[in-house]
Amino acid sequence: MTQQPTTCTQLGIASVPIQPWAETYRPEDAFINGTIFPDLNLPFYGKKARERGQNE
Repeated sequence: MTQQPTTCTQLGIASVPIQPWAETYRPEDAFINGTIFPDLNLPFYGKKARERGQNE
């Protein structure tokens, strides 16, 4: 059996803003976009796109 530490160090504090309920995608579109909220459907430009200058 491993020994547990006697003190607990705080590792961080989460800050999660409240998301107001808004218009949602249909389930089929939400699955494709990875979110039910159109406001959260933001484009992702990875490293390769930045190297090609496609996120400007």
